[in-house]
Amino acid sequence: MKRTILLVAGLLLTLTAFAAKTAEETKKDAQSLQWHVGPAVEQIGTQASIKTDATHEFLDDKNTQKYLQLSGNIPLPNHFLLTSPISGWWAIFHFNPSG
Repeated sequence: MKRTILLVAGLLLTLTAFAAKTAEETKKDAQSLQWHVGPAVEQIGTQASIKTDATHEFLDDKNTQKYLQLSGNIPLPNHFLLTSPISGWWAIFHFNPSG
C-alpha cells in the first residue's frame, strides 16, 4: 500500500513537471512576442487608435492572445494589450459594439 502511494505520487510529480512551464520559460516566451515599442500610434482594431510613448509597449490581437494564454488567462480574439514595463502594469483594450 505504501509503495503504491509513493509510486502514484512520483508519477504525478513527473507529469506535473512535464506539463507546467517554469517561470523562466514563460518569461522567455512572453519576451519573444512581437512587442511594439513606442513612440507610435497603435491601432485597436478598426475602431480606435492610441498614441504610445517610449515607456509603453503594445501587442496586436494575435500576440495579445498568446500573452493572455501565457499569463494563465483566457485568450480572446480582438483584444489588444498596452503595458508600461517600467511601472509594471498592463491593460487590455476590447471594443464592444453594444455601446
